[in-house]
Amino acid sequence: MRRARAVRLAIFDVDGVMTDGSMYFGPRGEALKVFNILDGHGMKLLMKAGVQTAIISGRKSPALATRARELSIEHVIQGTGDEKVPAFEKLVRKLKLREEQCSYMGDDVQDLAVMRRCGLAVAVVNAVDAVKAHAHLVTRAHGGRGALPLAALALLVVLTLWLNQLVQAPGARADGSKRHDPDLIVENFSARKLGDDGRVLYTLAARKMVHYPDDDSALLESVKVEAFEPKQPRMMITADNGRLEQGGERVLIEGNVVIVRDADAKNEAARVTTEKLVVLPDAGIARTDAEVTLDSPSSRAVAKGFEIDNRARTMHSGPVRATFKPVRK
Repeated sequence: MRRARAVRLAIFDVDGVMTDGSMYFGPRGEALKVFNILDGHGMKLLMKAGVQTAIISGRKSPALATRARELSIEHVIQGTGDEKVPAFEKLVRKLKLREEQCSYMGDDVQDLAVMRRCGLAVAVVNAVDAVKAHAHLVTRAHGGRGALPLAALALLVVLTLWLNQLVQAPGARADGSKRHDPDLIVENFSARKLGDDGRVLYTLAARKMVHYPDDDSALLESVKVEAFEPKQPRMMITADNGRLEQGGERVLIEGNVVIVRDADAKNEAARVTTEKLVVLPDAGIARTDAEVTLDSPSSRAVAKGFEIDNRARTMHSGPVRATFKPVRK
């Protein structure tokens, strides 16, 4: 949410984003492009909300120039080839913006360098896997088929409500600051945490996410957390419901909580079930004070509370009742 609130310039790639990536040629061999009218509407909505728009395209196209004029897009940079960073840096300096105030929507590896520099990186669903892995937001629609309005409207919802809170006096907010009202609802929510080397450290997914601006929390339905710490076994957590707190640094999950931890050279695979759990994704820690059941190939244990540290590969628990399974020969 914070990333979207900061955006003042939305930059778009063309082929595969504003178009479906197909190549069309006229009778004289001229290259043609097909644009989606809904995407144009999304750009106009952004501009009406005060967000500037720009295009950075590796190719040159008269059709693109015409489309940009129709949409009143002032900043159009064509013919950059695979290297788009210099054009991005020049544009940011010209508009006197910070890089974190920019968003970029792309689909191919040529877009990655700019996406990594922007405060909000958006990938279309048809983007290559490397691009989606580095994106903060992945659209549900394909490029050229209405992908832009989804990202544009998501930005607008967060941005306009936040601006509304800023410009109104505390007593004139219709009690908005006193109510617990949502400002954003996302179906099929997905988020990734990347390490310095670009690898995915953990993912958080939910069937539905509802964000509340008064305390910057979010409620989740059908939660799934996966941790991929370097040189550590994979750990996956699923549950009926969850709550994001502290900007996602703390996750509370409850209802049919199941933790599955893969085996490694020193430890067996393990499956833990409980009714509630606190997850600290950045620290790789999961803990609860509720009763837990731990199953492994060699034992079954029931404990009052426990804590898993995936980085240290340790598990601590309260009083335990354990049953060891006989080894079959």
